[in-house]
Amino acid sequence: DAAILEAAGKLHAVVWDKTGTLTVGQHTLAGRHALAKGPLAGDPDRLLQIAAAVEAPSEHPLARAIVRAAGTVATAASDFVMHAGHGVSATIDGTTVRIGTEAFTGTVNAELISWATAEAAAGRTPLFVSMNGEPAGALSLADTVRPESAAAIRALAALGIESWIVSGDRQEVVKSTARELGIPLERARGGILPGGKGEAIAEIRRNVSGAVAMVGDGVNDAPALAAADVGIAMGGGTEIAIDASAATLSGADPRGVPLLVDLSRATTRIIKQNLAWAFGYNILLVPLAAGLMLPTFGIGLDPALAAAAMGGSSVTVVLNALRLRRLPLERGGLA
Repeated sequence: DAAILEAAGKLHAVVWDKTGTLTVGQHTLAGRHALAKGPLAGDPDRLLQIAAAVEAPSEHPLARAIVRAAGTVATAASDFVMHAGHGVSATIDGTTVRIGTEAFTGTVNAELISWATAEAAAGRTPLFVSMNGEPAGALSLADTVRPESAAAIRALAALGIESWIVSGDRQEVVKSTARELGIPLERARGGILPGGKGEAIAEIRRNVSGAVAMVGDGVNDAPALAAADVGIAMGGGTEIAIDASAATLSGADPRGVPLLVDLSRATTRIIKQNLAWAFGYNILLVPLAAGLMLPTFGIGLDPALAAAAMGGSSVTVVLNALRLRRLPLERGGLA
């Protein structure tokens, strides 16, 4: 709406979600590591099958990647529970299986932690697996940064707008993505739970002393999209994210964000030009048309000419506003 279009031109910072926003969101299985002395006795194939059975009911991109990698899920799981920001759990043959973060699965195994740390440093997302509270292994999943993301970050920087990343992914993974996109590492925040994203927006707003936008596509992004001055949902994102946002890109191209700023600033600039023209025009011609300058200066304006001039003023304002059609919005996924 008009208020959001105006606010977009006053942004000081844009906060990006990582998965599905700056990245493609199509994860692939990159690695698997089963503990030799764990419940699965070093069997990586069984580790993948167990993980796929637990993740089968989930619609999360990481879960979908695990299920795709496993192919046919032969093992049945029950009592599936999603723990937002932490992981998932289910029961298989009476065994409670947890998949998710180190803390959620209770993983304190040095071998697994070392493996996961190396995977995260390489930009891959590790997930730990435990069975009845005992560490069993870990999986890692890789995602690809969108080829347009770096261009979007550079375009915002050229407009004087900072870019930040706030993600629920591990800090090492988020820093790897920030490094690839040229975002300063101090602006990369990982390990943020869904409820904490709104607080992160408030903190960043204080740091930049100005308006902040949030760009996301998932259910976990909804609190931050609602908390931001301008919430922007990626096209193809979840309905909850779209409902919580103030603007929605028609595609998944992040370059639409700087173009939204361009559109906002151009619209505001043309509104000011039209107001200046209308006020100046009326201040000059209304006294002439009213004959106020006839007694002193002998200058007047024929009523017919005044009517024509008024029509000319309206045409000028419309033609100036139509210059917005020259903005190349089709390149950024807004058109």
